[in-house]
Amino acid sequence: MRAGGPERDPPLPTAVHLALQDGQFIDAIKLLRNATGSDLKTAKLRVERAAAGDPALRERLAAHLRAAVRRKFIAAVLVVDAVFVGGALPWWFSR
Repeated sequence: MRAGGPERDPPLPTAVHLALQDGQFIDAIKLLRNATGSDLKTAKLRVERAAAGDPALRERLAAHLRAAVRRKFIAAVLVVDAVFVGGALPWWFSR
């Protein structure tokens, strides 16, 4: 920490900020690592701090996460339906 208060991170590179706005959290970390040469833990913490410090960005990431969870749920339902139909059709036609 500096004598004048808490230490602040330098601004994120534009590409990293744009990736975060698009909900690409992992890509943002990769881009930051490439831009700064930092290790994974440092880059992840810095991206998390940037997201936590910006309410609009935090809400945008949360919306992307909700959409991703919704897509995975729909995919799981479709797989279960396909397995059920795949098992029911032979039974139906063998009667």
